This record gives sequence, C-alpha cells and structure tokens, in this order.
Amino acid sequence: MSQLVLIGGGEHAQVVAEAARLAGHEIRGCVAPQAQPNFVWLGDDHTFRLQPDDRCILAMSGDPRSDLRRRVAARHASLSWTSVIHPTAIVSPTADLSPGCFIAAGTIIGFRARVGVHAIINSGAQLDHDGVLADGAQLAPGAILGGAVSVGAWAFIGLGARIRDHLRIGEGATVGMGAVVLADVAPRTMVYGIPARPVGSEP
Repeated sequence: MSQLVLIGGGEHAQVVAEAARLAGHEIRGCVAPQAQPNFVWLGDDHTFRLQPDDRCILAMSGDPRSDLRRRVAARHASLSWTSVIHPTAIVSPTADLSPGCFIAAGTIIGFRARVGVHAIINSGAQLDHDGVLADGAQLAPGAILGGAVSVGAWAFIGLGARIRDHLRIGEGATVGMGAVVLADVAPRTMVYGIPARPVGSEP
C-alpha cells in the first residue's frame, strides 16, 4: 500500500493517523510548520518533497472562525489525495466518497450520499440518504443530518447539531453546537439554538 502523508498536525492529525493505521495505511509522517509529537516530521510547506508512492490527506480540523484549512488545501492542490475511513464506520455501497475525505469512528453514511474532497465526518456523526457534504465541509462529533440535506463547501456543523431533512446549509455557514435546524441556512451565516436562528455572518 502507498505511504500516507498527513498535511497538518495536532490532535485531529492523531485521530486521522489512528484511523489510517487501523485501515491498513502506512504513515510516512506529517507536514506542519514545526515538528509534531508522535509523527515523523517531513518539513513545512516550503521544504516538504512528495515521494512517488506518497498519498496525502488534509489532517487538520477547522476552526469555523478561520479559513486556514481552505488555504492549506489550496496551497497543496496538486498533491495526490486519498481518503481515510475508520473500520467501524458504516458506509453505504451506493455512497460516493471523494478522494481526500476523512470518515471517523462510528459514523453512518447513507444511501446515495456524497462526500467531497477534504470533507470531515467526525466520530458518531450521520449523513443520511441522498445527503451531500461538499468539499471541505465538516460534521463535528454526534451531528445528525436527515435525508437529502445539502451542506455547502467549507461549512461547519457543530457538536450534536440536528438538521431536518431536505434542507440546504450554505457555503461557509456555521451551525452551532446542539442546534436544531428547521430551515435553510444562508451562505456564511452562523446559526445557534433550538430552533436555530441566525446570530451573525462570517466575513
């Protein structure tokens, strides 16, 4: 199997690494601004050199207040991306997973769901039938999306959030922890509460 390079470090990279090893990947190391504990450091964005057998994954989680993940992904757009899927994840055989996504422990991905490049479905989260998680979007642990929910690129769905079926969450939107979403969310809008209501917008 090809060697896996983690782009990014920190706690989330360790979660990705554990899932990768359990799924049979060999990890060559990580690319980060400085050396990281528990990983072979391969250099930073300027000194890293890809080897012929390397495959990469964006192994950093995203603070919804920052576009760091998006900028790092853009800087490394030419790399060969691979997905990491934890062995305990339940993934429908009809689901479409793009290269470079991360599917964590205990997740459920339903019939005909689609997951984009650099998307993250964290532990215990659910993307039900016909759902779409666009490029770079994230489901935090325990988030549950009803059938045919569409989440735009680089949006963030917080811990334990619930989203009713057939809704649209716009690009770059943030759904707060524990929110219950009963209506579409506009792009770059932050919503919180039960039911979720807008509280501001992202820059």
